[in-house]
Amino acid sequence: MPPWGPVATKKFTECKKQRCVRIPPSIAKPWESRMEFVQSTVQELLNRDHRSGRFRREMKFAVGEAVLVMSKGLYFSGTIHCCYRVAVPATLFGPNRQLKDIPKDQWVQTYLIRFEGFGLDHDEEYPENEIIRRIGDCPANIMGMLYAHEWNTLQRMRYNCEDWEMGDGTWYLPDDTYGFLEQQWKRHNNTVRTFSQFCGRQDALHDLAAEKATFMRTMFGNDAGR
Repeated sequence: MPPWGPVATKKFTECKKQRCVRIPPSIAKPWESRMEFVQSTVQELLNRDHRSGRFRREMKFAVGEAVLVMSKGLYFSGTIHCCYRVAVPATLFGPNRQLKDIPKDQWVQTYLIRFEGFGLDHDEEYPENEIIRRIGDCPANIMGMLYAHEWNTLQRMRYNCEDWEMGDGTWYLPDDTYGFLEQQWKRHNNTVRTFSQFCGRQDALHDLAAEKATFMRTMFGNDAGR
């Protein structure tokens, strides 16, 4: 069963039947490690504006703005419900830091996020530097939207889940939108690599196909390919 299944009663649909793992750990682990590297790159892009001081004097997000955040292991779409308070997030300043440890002009605004399809009982607080805007051509937002799609794809394949089992509001990009954002990402990074190659998905699926082919040959010999 996926780790998010029984959590947060309404946000995730609990799967009642035993799940078979579609991607073995030998393949999922390297893929996930690569994704963690990509996530750190996305986070550094999101932190850049705060390190430069750009958003220390103004709100980065408006109420009702469409955004994207991670909640309990998956990325979900939502909107800015309201400004909440200030904080010193670990993703920007490191662990165990408090307001008194950081100059006031570096404090970060937090917001309550209203998840799509859910009421205020499921609102969650996020600092500005952990929120991905779902519009615009900013490199951080473009890479963030692509990465969130790839991360959710990894989790869905890892636990062999159907779309409906992932929960309402789970972030996925239509193929045409993914392709459009990928072209922008390529231009920003001056590369011809696909984003799936950058994230390790293409290599993982190649290894998975090779492992399945080896298994079939072991079990059935030359008849496996017929």
